Formats: sequence, C-alpha cells, structure tokens
Amino acid sequence: MHPLKFDSQGDAMSICGVITTKDVLRHGATIVREFGATAYLRCCVAILLKKRTTFLNCVCELDRQ
Repeated sequence: MHPLKFDSQGDAMSICGVITTKDVLRHGATIVREFGATAYLRCCVAILLKKRTTFLNCVCELDRQ
C-alpha cells in the first residue's frame, strides 16, 4: 500500500492526467524528439482551445472527430 503524498499545504495530492500549458512548454523539445512535431502541435492546439485532454490522446489521436 502506497502512502498518500501531501503538498506543502497538507492537502492530499492527486493526478488528474490532463496536460498543462506549463508542462507542454517546458518539455516541448522532448515531446518533439520522442513523439514528433504532430503530437506537440496537437498539444498546443488543445491548449489554445482550452480543451481538457491527456497527453496520450494528443500522441495517439484517440479522439477522432
């Protein structure tokens, strides 16, 4: 059983799974190198459209419309 992790304010932390602007911009070079420019552009479009999506969805294009 894993112990709960707490943030600096003492609240239990959880993982939401959605991409954040900060993470996409901070790790842009890695995303392009490992997954390609298309995946990076999908992440950027999701951010611009304020669409809540996961990184896996951006990489694999799971949400075809």
